Amino acid sequence: MEKKPKWHLISQVWLEDVGFLVLFLILFVTVFFLPIVVSYVDNSYVLVNVALLILFFSGLFSGKGLAWSWILHVLFWGYVLLKLGRFWMGWDQFYIAELVIALVYTVILVILNLRLLFKDKEINFYRIVGGINVYLLVSIYGALFLLFLSQFIQPVLLGEVALSQTDEDFAILLCTTVWCLSQRLDLESFMPPK
Repeated sequence: MEKKPKWHLISQVWLEDVGFLVLFLILFVTVFFLPIVVSYVDNSYVLVNVALLILFFSGLFSGKGLAWSWILHVLFWGYVLLKLGRFWMGWDQFYIAELVIALVYTVILVILNLRLLFKDKEINFYRIVGGINVYLLVSIYGALFLLFLSQFIQPVLLGEVALSQTDEDFAILLCTTVWCLSQRLDLESFMPPK
């Protein structure tokens, strides 16, 4: 019997329902605790970047098949290299490329999690957790997208809040996207008056 490498075993467990719970814990901490901690800690950009690296590293196990695995690895290591270059070599001009890679990587994570969510047609606790994971990933995507836009324009949706054009803005924008996604859509306000 051929012995599988540990990487294969971790990936196999990750693709099972237990992976939803682990991803949920990572996302829950990133979305709900990170913005609070960032407001109280000096050098909070380290926390923001560590949280995103942990999230993206966990995504390496989500790819089923060689093509997805290669795409995830190339994007992850490209993101890591740009991040290291920005912090240790002063490559600030690559910040937008770093955000673009993060956006693409997050979209791929949403797609892979949707595929895992609907892989069989049963509804159980893990599927509910998987649905919450997709919701939290979409909020992270929204924060990254607003961070990307903030590099070109100051978003008007924040009102009086001024962005500092740093990684700490991610926490503010994450709170904004979670709030926006959680609002009830009032369709009557879009209807013409009777």
